[in-house]
Amino acid sequence: MAMSRNLKRSTALWGLAKYASLLATLVTTAVLSRILTPEEYGVVAVTAAFSALFAVLADVGYGTAIIQNRRLSAEDIDDIYSFSVLFSIMLGLAFALLGIPISHFYENAVYRRICALLGLSVVFTSMNTVPNALIMRDKRFLNSGLRMIAACVVAGGIAIVMALKGLSYYAIIGQNLLFSVITFFWNRLTVRLRFHLKMRAESLKKVGSFSAYQFLYSMMRYFAGNMDTLLIGKTMGSVPLAYYDKGHKLMMYPVQNLTNYVVNPILVPILSEHQADRAYLYQAYARVVRVLSCLGILCSVFFFWGAEEAMILFFGGQWGEAVPVFRLLSLSIWPQMVASSASAIYQSIGDTRRMFVSGLVYFGLTIALIVAGVCTGSLETLVWLVVAAQYGRFAIDYYVLIGRTLNMSYRCFIGQFWFECLYAGVMAAVIALVPVTFTSRLLRLFVKGCAALAVFLVMAVVTGKYAQIRETLFSKK
Repeated sequence: MAMSRNLKRSTALWGLAKYASLLATLVTTAVLSRILTPEEYGVVAVTAAFSALFAVLADVGYGTAIIQNRRLSAEDIDDIYSFSVLFSIMLGLAFALLGIPISHFYENAVYRRICALLGLSVVFTSMNTVPNALIMRDKRFLNSGLRMIAACVVAGGIAIVMALKGLSYYAIIGQNLLFSVITFFWNRLTVRLRFHLKMRAESLKKVGSFSAYQFLYSMMRYFAGNMDTLLIGKTMGSVPLAYYDKGHKLMMYPVQNLTNYVVNPILVPILSEHQADRAYLYQAYARVVRVLSCLGILCSVFFFWGAEEAMILFFGGQWGEAVPVFRLLSLSIWPQMVASSASAIYQSIGDTRRMFVSGLVYFGLTIALIVAGVCTGSLETLVWLVVAAQYGRFAIDYYVLIGRTLNMSYRCFIGQFWFECLYAGVMAAVIALVPVTFTSRLLRLFVKGCAALAVFLVMAVVTGKYAQIRETLFSKK
């Protein structure tokens, strides 16, 4: 019981630290968005897509495998770390050289200098994979949270100074580089790892199968998640790309900073201890989904209703043309916030093969819809198809996870979302019938948020959903 209380306290503190770092990131982004132009953001958006690819290549699935596999020895981990360091240096050099074809493809020589600088960021981000995995495996959540706050504040502060000095998009690049450097050295001072040139193949083989499917899944996720950015930049130009990228990033804040960066990193080290008990995993996961689903539908409704106010308040008046993009993309927050947690369950039980098979289907669907949207030449049509792809992912991934992997009733699992559908319908009527016409954007956003929350609470109490959520959040289990 004492260990449970300590773990619960550490998890809560880590979550608070994560949101403190999110606040620092939001402040930095809001300031930079008012200093830099959409054209400057559009240039960086292209390189960000390629750096994300190299981050996937660098992980090779070893990070999650170290957390899930409890049989690895200290020597095995040192071998994996040594391999990751050498591989990271190779990737950094490759990314720097990638600037040459990118500059020719987009007909802009500036990408050569940008890729050379981001190559360093790729190296440090990649080398951080194993140290970070050890910290999460040992449930040192508070340490990880404090590191995030320090890195976000220092890197963000320096980036703002760089932007004020007229360094343009190099301010954004400097922020990324500083964050990866600070994170790496903090983690290396926290965990003990030894680098050596002679590595045993047996150590890599122990995580080979798990890592291979994890790597293939991550690669598919990258191409599906960045295909829209790459194609918009090529076919529509940097300015439409900047508006789409800004709307997409604002939409992803609740998804990334709750499910991907807060819930999933905690679920894997905790639930992997019960990987043989599928019934326990299902019951525990159903509780998590219950909360994520309610938060997701609230965020979708709130951002759809307050899209204009949120976009202008966060990023400034020059981003008004990104409002329609953000409004439509907000409809995909709910399925993404829920379904993004499914990968943590696949990883907890070590069944990354099924995760890959599921991803092969819905990522293929996503890429097909994105290509179809780009071919229409309409940014609005593309966004609608991106939203549709997220609902397709929700249906496909949970069919494989619940019905095929955990061997539970898929129909019963899907049936539990009736409340969210009802709430969305009621709020659609409220949005259509109740105009909010205050002059102040901040006041309008506040009123809309309060109204959305009030309707949710009333419906939750009347239908009994509130009691379920309260029991989930405050249960001693």
